[in-house]
Amino acid sequence: MAHQELNLYIESARAQHVEDSVIREQLVKAGWVAGEVDDALTPKAQGPVNLPPPPVPQFGMWVTFQYALLFISLYVVATSLGGIFHNWVDTTFVDKVASTYDSYSYSSGSRDDWMLRLWIASIIVSFPIFAVLFVLLKKQISQKPAIKNLRARKILIYLTMVGTFIIMIGHLIMTLFGMLDGKATGNSFAHLGVTFVVAGSIFGYLLNEVREDRKAA
Repeated sequence: MAHQELNLYIESARAQHVEDSVIREQLVKAGWVAGEVDDALTPKAQGPVNLPPPPVPQFGMWVTFQYALLFISLYVVATSLGGIFHNWVDTTFVDKVASTYDSYSYSSGSRDDWMLRLWIASIIVSFPIFAVLFVLLKKQISQKPAIKNLRARKILIYLTMVGTFIIMIGHLIMTLFGMLDGKATGNSFAHLGVTFVVAGSIFGYLLNEVREDRKAA
């Protein structure tokens, strides 16, 4: 109780801008032990103050919506581009086995023309959307790097990586299956190459994005 009164007196005197030497002299004259007064006047060592956590950046649904459109347009462009290349493989590397083993045939006579037109139309419509959103979101990330931590962005990236990996490994398995069955041809390997170029490019780019995000974390 005595020490509490001593500390309260010192705080009150300091609040009135009284020097510590004067405070000490007054207290000693009042009968306080000099050692206790000196101890009360000595600043106490304080432990490290923990910094408050930085505020979590909040981004509106608009950014999430932009990423959703970006990946949807990417899927349309990639699918259409793959379809055009697979069609080119079927017309360039004619596979006599394709008539009996349809797994490698991406064109089917009369259906070929309208599918090709559909793929071209899809690219004409989707690619500008993808390109504009890609540039816009890259610019936003350069201005606000915290966008990289957006949950929707990470989910879309990893889902796309899983999807492209499944497509590549599935096509590889089917090609090897046909090879073991004696039905693999140059046409089937060309189709495999198209799959790895299209899906592999997407997978490789997104994998690099993940590595860059981990470095920045």
